[in-house]
Amino acid sequence: MLDIVLGEENKSPKKKEVLDQIQDYFPEKIVPLVKQLHDVIRLLPVYNSLSNKFKFLSPRIAPIFRERSNMSLETLSPNLFPLYPDSSQDSILSIPEILNASGLNSVDKDSIMELIIEASGTRVIIDNIMAKLEKISYWHIDNDISIVTDKINNAFKAVARTFSKRQKREIDHGKYTFMTKRQILMVFGPNAIYNASNLPFDLNDYENWTDKEKQEAFINKIRIIADEKTAKIGKKRSKRFVSLAPFAFSPSIVQFSILTPIVISPSLFSPSILAPSLLSPPILSPQIGNPLIFSPYLLGPNILSPAIFNAYVFSPYVLAPNVVNPYVLSPLILSPYVLSPDILSPTVLSGSILSPNVLSPSINSTGILAANVLSPTFLS
Repeated sequence: MLDIVLGEENKSPKKKEVLDQIQDYFPEKIVPLVKQLHDVIRLLPVYNSLSNKFKFLSPRIAPIFRERSNMSLETLSPNLFPLYPDSSQDSILSIPEILNASGLNSVDKDSIMELIIEASGTRVIIDNIMAKLEKISYWHIDNDISIVTDKINNAFKAVARTFSKRQKREIDHGKYTFMTKRQILMVFGPNAIYNASNLPFDLNDYENWTDKEKQEAFINKIRIIADEKTAKIGKKRSKRFVSLAPFAFSPSIVQFSILTPIVISPSLFSPSILAPSLLSPPILSPQIGNPLIFSPYLLGPNILSPAIFNAYVFSPYVLAPNVVNPYVLSPLILSPYVLSPDILSPTVLSGSILSPNVLSPSINSTGILAANVLSPTFLS
């Protein structure tokens, strides 16, 4: 946008890559899976010099922003009535170009341009998007998510400092260890971050358990959790809030979710089928193999929740912006989206097929090997 204002001769300095910008905002707090996704994307620099995006019968109608990359193969996908100066061969009837050719003075041209922007609702929409971004952007919500995650990290670091040599060795080799009574109280005690008044076992008895008894109790608890999750499949009511609860192989079938945010809860192979959701944003919750099929998605921003192998089929989504949310092998198929901008959300091997979008600009979100087929855009 700044380059449009300054003009071709006074372009602003080249910006950092998206991934570098993300690292600048939270270099040490980034979720490991997000970091790994960034590393995967960085392994594809060769595509930065090739045509890595394909568009077929996917015109952009009255686009607000110029596409960052010109490296795309476009077939029958022109920019119609762009609201920015564009003299390229892919542009048809650029509004500023038409006004320049009309011979009007600058005051009249500005008045007409402002009228067009007001009549189309562009100004109101941009103001609304920016207002929402101020609330949901990671670096602007330090008073909620960031502070909570800091407290959780500090609590677990304090416990880690009390680990014995044996516990450290068990974590290094087996990735888990059994805490002592004192360590449990540091996390779940009355003055701890998780004030759990009713633990599922007696702490005094636990202190006297042998390693074998702890191992058996651990395995039995896993079995109970698995049985509970299996029993929940097909139920129509969903849990109100999911936090620090990773889950796998737990499909949601004919289930309506409302006010069910998922926070710091990675999921694996848990598809949603006929499962619409409302006000249920995933936050810091990576997803792998979780396709959405006939599952509309409303008012749920995706924040720091990268998705891999997540196909969206017949699943329109509205007012669901993606913020720092990479996508890998996650195409949109017959899934239109409205008022859902992508901010700092790169995509790899993903695209839109028969999925038009309205008022959903892509901001600092690069696409690698992305194909848009029969997916027109309007004011995006």
